[in-house]
Amino acid sequence: MEKQIFTIGYTIPTFDKNKIDFYEQLSLMDADILLIAPDSLNPRGHWVEFSSSDSGCYDVAASKEYIEKMAHLKKEIQDHLSSGKNVFVEKPPTTDSDQLVKLIELAKKQNLSLFTNNTFLYDPFYKKIINAIKDKKINYLNLIWLKYGSFKEDITWNLGYHYLAIILSLINQEPKIVNTEIQENRFFLDLEFASKLRCNVFIDRKYSAKATRLININYKNKQILWTKDNLFCVDNGEVNKTSSEGNISPLESIVTDFTKDLNQNSKDYRNIELSLKVVNLIEKIHNFQ
Repeated sequence: MEKQIFTIGYTIPTFDKNKIDFYEQLSLMDADILLIAPDSLNPRGHWVEFSSSDSGCYDVAASKEYIEKMAHLKKEIQDHLSSGKNVFVEKPPTTDSDQLVKLIELAKKQNLSLFTNNTFLYDPFYKKIINAIKDKKINYLNLIWLKYGSFKEDITWNLGYHYLAIILSLINQEPKIVNTEIQENRFFLDLEFASKLRCNVFIDRKYSAKATRLININYKNKQILWTKDNLFCVDNGEVNKTSSEGNISPLESIVTDFTKDLNQNSKDYRNIELSLKVVNLIEKIHNFQ
């Protein structure tokens, strides 16, 4: 039997008639497969700078629209889980940790997959890093992301989410926020962990020079530098470089894992539970402001 596919935010070749509006009157439950472009959830409006600081937020209309979209999406996912459908999302289906807890509980009760696409954790370089570090203590972690684009969504959810997922997957400790600053297109975060490990994040999405993504991990007198295309391991002054050429794409690994999860009786909720930790942290970051 042919599957019913709905898309929101983009068109699939030969399925152009299946593109619908987010608030379409027909029930999204009619879909066997529902694909939503993350950009379609972004707030559309103006960024308002606070006069007392360098921080700011989206205007009232944009914020209200975003809240309504997220509430609608959360209800749709809840309905899909309740009706026995598995769910795959690029990012957490809600920015509210209490709501996400309820969705995870529902998925577990129904024994259904609620799977988050934590892209960076499926990068072959990340797996090499995990194998290199193993149980070794990380002394310092620094993450920098400079690019131009992706302006419409809150930067902590748009780009910050991915880096925070890396941090919380590498360090199984409760972080303390030492300092943070959120601007429309820049995000800075200073974290401290119980082991006295310090971690810094800096993201600038209005960077006009060459795009740069750099993750610096210092451990046991060794250093790992992870860029978009290369992985550098420094040990006693000797540098070992690995390129991404020939690597399996993260998306291929993600789809493989999700398909595997669909076919096993006991579902794996580690992905979405990590997402819950990230949502909790982002809530604290915004409350820290």
